[in-house]
Amino acid sequence: MSPKKLKDTFHIGEIAGLFSVEEPDWTDSGDAYHYGYEYALKEGQSEEEAEEYGQKCEQEEIDEAFRNWANAVEYVAADLFEKHGLSLQESKKHKYNYKVVPIESWRDAARHIVTTINGVGMFEFRNVKEFLDSGPYTAREAVLQHLHVIEDWVEVYEGGKARDQIYRRMR
Repeated sequence: MSPKKLKDTFHIGEIAGLFSVEEPDWTDSGDAYHYGYEYALKEGQSEEEAEEYGQKCEQEEIDEAFRNWANAVEYVAADLFEKHGLSLQESKKHKYNYKVVPIESWRDAARHIVTTINGVGMFEFRNVKEFLDSGPYTAREAVLQHLHVIEDWVEVYEGGKARDQIYRRMR
């Protein structure tokens, strides 16, 4: 795969997927619509106005739930990517889209990926060169094709799951 075609920009939902976290169903917003609708009727608004108010309440609840989820994913992802010599830079054009960039270099990030791979123990690489030769990869290709390994860092070095960190952060 050529370096130009290798994906390095991800939506928050794709990043969540790297940590085995699915994006919730935002259509189930709880009782916000019902409470908003009933409140508007009690305040003397017409049924049409009450329906609009209920929809507004529902959308506000969905928006808040999404922000809470996205912030939790972003927080945990930023931490784990940093532990792998990577940074997530949010797009200036599209909120919740992030570009993966190395903090020092792609080779340094590959070294961190190798450390996590070796910690998992299914494969072992003596050094970055051996890891790159296994592709063969450039350092950039190796890192971007092994982003899924980042979630294993928590289990290997902290004894937990990345997704659990996200769910705890949402509370």
